Order: sequence, then structure tokens, then C-alpha cells
Amino acid sequence: MIPQFITVFCILSAVIVISQLVRLSEILVTFGLSVENLFLPFLFILMPFVSIIVPIALLFAVLLGFSRLSADGEYSAMMAAGYSLKRAMIPVLFVATAAYAIAVMSSVYFESWGRRETLKFYHRKAQTELDNMIKYRMKEGVFQDDFLGYVLYAEKISSDRSHLENVMLAPGRDSSKEHFTLLAPIASIDGSVEAGDLRMSFSHGIIYTAQPASSDVSIMKFKKLDLDL
Repeated sequence: MIPQFITVFCILSAVIVISQLVRLSEILVTFGLSVENLFLPFLFILMPFVSIIVPIALLFAVLLGFSRLSADGEYSAMMAAGYSLKRAMIPVLFVATAAYAIAVMSSVYFESWGRRETLKFYHRKAQTELDNMIKYRMKEGVFQDDFLGYVLYAEKISSDRSHLENVMLAPGRDSSKEHFTLLAPIASIDGSVEAGDLRMSFSHGIIYTAQPASSDVSIMKFKKLDLDL
């Protein structure tokens, strides 16, 4: 019965994982292909369903196990040898008790743990991606069109990546609701990814905003503007 239980459990888990392939493919495209990015999302997504998969797998395992005994004539031989149905149910009860404990633990602890770790995984990977973007992919005099959904341009960038000069920020190509252009002579990046307080500050800049259905342009000047990263 144990092999049948493991087989059914793996099949049901595979069905759930396949149903989440689109979501998982977005993770791989965004954060890259690695063992961590491939295995951990599978585990976190599967955890909330363990409390449902275990009872179903146990039911099919019992049905398959006893059906095979009956089809092979082994159960009839056991009955003829004095092996009663009550004795045959004892192993099933032990396995069912263990499966019940696993299902309860999954429902009470593992489900919330999986959902919580999923959010932490996304946050950690997004912060790491942002850190790599700031440290390695920002270049002077180059339009960067994947900066958190915006287009960023800086004429000069300091060696420690904390100060930028002659900066432009505008919505990305996929943005249809925002229509603005931010220009600032000086910008700085403060805080840290680890502390979660990373922000970009613009000084003495100007924002041009346009409406899609109008040719009017509004202009707003500011002394300081902070963008939470």
C-alpha cells in the first residue's frame, strides 16, 4: 500500500505543479534558471495542497492495494489461512493515522508556512535583482528600459553607484496609464536592499505630465522627490 500511496501522491503533486507552470515560468524568466529558483517555488506552491493530496492519495492507495490482492487471488488465500479482514485493516489504520497527522500538520502549519515563504521568496529575489541592477547594469549615458517598469537615463554615475547626474525617468513601454517625464540635475540612491529602505532621491527637478486625450502639458517643479525602490 505504501508504494501505491507514494505513486498517487507524486502524480497528484505533478498535476498541481503542471497547473502552475505559467506562474513558475514567469519566475524563471524574471530571476533566471537555477536550482533554487526551480525547486523552492515548487515546494512553496505544493505546501498548501498537501492537506488535500494526502487523504486522496491514501484513499486510492487502499483501493489499489486491496483490488490487487483480490485480483491476484491473494486475499482469498489469506482468508482461507485464517487471516481475517480485521487483521488486514490494522496496517491500514496505522497508515491512515499517520496520514491524518500529516494532513493536520500541513493544514495548520505547512500551508501558512508555504504561503508566507512564497511572499518572502518573491521579495528576496526582487530585492536581489534590484541590487544587481544598480550595482552592475546601470551605465552612464545609456537608456535603461527595465528599471522597475520605468526608463532611466543618467549622464554620469559615481563609482559607488550612489550619485547620478542629469537624470531622466519616464514610464516604460508597457505603461499605458502614466504619461510623464522627470528631469533632475542630481539624484542619489540611499538605503540598502537588506534593510528594505532603498530609495532614489531627486533634487531640484521638474516633471512634465501629459494626458492621453489632450495636448496640454502640466509642469511641476520640486526641490526634492523620493522614490521608494
